[in-house]
Amino acid sequence: MTTYKKHLAEHRRLSILRAALMNNFKINESITQTVLAEFGLVAPREEIRAEFTWLAEAGLGKTEELSPTLMVFTINQRGKETAKGIKLVDGVAEPGPEMA
Repeated sequence: MTTYKKHLAEHRRLSILRAALMNNFKINESITQTVLAEFGLVAPREEIRAEFTWLAEAGLGKTEELSPTLMVFTINQRGKETAKGIKLVDGVAEPGPEMA
């Protein structure tokens, strides 16, 4: 993975965690696609699903496939701490001081 793609992935992951944190701890891939686009991090659903899976495998939440076309990510305590910058996780961008 190139450095640019690595940074994009790290920022996408942080943005997903932040969005879930602000949305009652859950977010689906459709809303995530819209939110990421608002942040300038445009991604196809396939990449969003991959990021949901990565975050779950990193122990930051869990995924649930509601249908073949809709996946939901639910953030857990470790994910909340990562979104706020309390815990740093390799592969997720470090949030700025405004989230602390």
